[in-house]
Amino acid sequence: MGEIDVSEYVENGWISAWFIFDTQAIDKKVAKEILEKMMKQFGKEEGMKVVSESYSKVKKTEPVPQLKKQGVDSVYSIMLEVELVAKDFETLLRLVMTYGPTALEIIEPDEIKLSMRSAQNALLSVSEMMHRFAIAVQGGVKIKNN
Repeated sequence: MGEIDVSEYVENGWISAWFIFDTQAIDKKVAKEILEKMMKQFGKEEGMKVVSESYSKVKKTEPVPQLKKQGVDSVYSIMLEVELVAKDFETLLRLVMTYGPTALEIIEPDEIKLSMRSAQNALLSVSEMMHRFAIAVQGGVKIKNN
């Protein structure tokens, strides 16, 4: 990975961001492989450039409640920290919706201006994701009654 001048990208309208991904697995080796495989795909995404990536040490930890119910006593956990630049807000939103980071921060710029088209595309992307989720979980869209 070559050096990326983040400030140059931000001056040209790109967004500097920081993502954290984490995963748990029963097998120590599998835990790291999951994030490495995800990072390989993530790095190929259009409209963004990875500035840096770093993995934490794999640690033995307590499993999430769903795994505890299945009789799993401990799991291995690892985190991946990624700094990136994205060409626009739509790209950043797509990355978040596709990869679901555990935490994120927009580092620069201090203000992001969206055209009406970009705002509509971003909202439609969220709407589409919500519809897919509702269909997968309930077989349709649930309307909340107040």
